[in-house]
Amino acid sequence: MEESKSSRRRFFPFTVVLLFALTVIAFLTETHIGRLSAGWLEHLGFAPQDLWRGHWERLLTSALVTESARAFWQAFLMIVLAVGTLEYAIGARLTAFMFWGFHLLTLLFVSLMVALPLHLFGFSTGTVLIVARDVGPSAGYFGCLGLAIWQWSKISKIAKLILTVSIGSGLLAVSSRTILFQNDQSILLIAGLSHVVAFFLGWLSLPLVRRWHSEASA
Repeated sequence: MEESKSSRRRFFPFTVVLLFALTVIAFLTETHIGRLSAGWLEHLGFAPQDLWRGHWERLLTSALVTESARAFWQAFLMIVLAVGTLEYAIGARLTAFMFWGFHLLTLLFVSLMVALPLHLFGFSTGTVLIVARDVGPSAGYFGCLGLAIWQWSKISKIAKLILTVSIGSGLLAVSSRTILFQNDQSILLIAGLSHVVAFFLGWLSLPLVRRWHSEASA
C-alpha cells in the first residue's frame, strides 16, 4: 500500500525503530551516561581489517552503537532531524534502504578505496585507518542529511546549494585538520573521512532516489 504524507506525519516507523534500537544499545553499553568500554568497542565496532578477517557482521552492529554520552545524544538528534526529514519526504522503506546503503557504501569505500591502498603503498595514514575501530550511525545520517536537503521542498535551490556547500566544506575542513594534525587520533580520522564521503553520497544519490520515488508514487 502506498505511504501517504498524512500517515508519515503521524508516525515515522523507520526513524522510531532506529532511535529505539540506538537507545536500547546505549543503555546496555551504558554509553548514555559514559564512554564505550574497550571490550564493547572490540566486540561491536568496525575496522577496515574486519573485511578480510570475515567479521562482516560488524558492518551492521557498528551503526547502532555510540562511543560516549555526547555521541549518543548527538546521534539521537541527528537521526530525528536528518533521517526523520528524509522519511517524511520519501517514506519509510526507501529511507531505510538509503540509510543502510549510505552506511555500508561509506564503510566499504573508506576501507577499500582509501585505507587499503594507502596501507599497501606504505603510508602511515593508511596503516592507522586499517586498524581504526569505530562505531556510530553518523555515516547513515550524514548521507540522509545530504539527500534530505535536496528533497526539502520548502526552500529554494540556492538555499539548498548554500547548505550543501557550507556543510560539505565544514566536514572537509574537520577531516583535513584531523589528517594534518591527527596525533594518532585514528578514530577521529576515519570518522571525519566517513562523514565527508557519506554526505556527498547522499547528494549524489538524488537523481536515483527521485526516480525510484516517482515510480513508487505512480
